[in-house]
Amino acid sequence: MKKIFLCTLTVLCLSLGPLYAQCSVCRATVENAEEEGSGGLARGINNGVLYLMAIPYLMGGVSLLVWWVMRRQKSRHRQAI
Repeated sequence: MKKIFLCTLTVLCLSLGPLYAQCSVCRATVENAEEEGSGGLARGINNGVLYLMAIPYLMGGVSLLVWWVMRRQKSRHRQAI
């Protein structure tokens, strides 16, 4: 188990370089678009970031809601018996 954790940690650490590069590429693209007077691209990138950020929170919220409903039903079933 410890080997798997260390391998996963190593892979994640090695893959951080390309991730940081993508942020600068997006920023450069938005800056160039603003210089040219195209504000639609910046708005589109911002909307895309908000969309990508919202999905994990929605998934977590739905999971918690399902867990809560199932737990509540189970406690009601125990009380009925």
